[in-house]
Amino acid sequence: MALEVLGLDLNSAFRLSAALVLVTAGVLTPAMAWWGWAATERALRLHVPLPASRMAPLLGLAVTGAGVLILLAILVP
Repeated sequence: MALEVLGLDLNSAFRLSAALVLVTAGVLTPAMAWWGWAATERALRLHVPLPASRMAPLLGLAVTGAGVLILLAILVP
């Protein structure tokens, strides 16, 4: 969101895309955390191995994607 509010002299299409990626990741993170918590609770009750986190790869991809978009916004006039 700060990318849009600050109004930096960047390519507006890339800046908006990066902001949308970060906002979307921020909205999805609580839902994914809740589903992960529910899966962990279920595994503990059933005495089965704990599930792997699906949130870390998604957040890593979102931050990397936003970084690439910001880099493109800086390099492309």
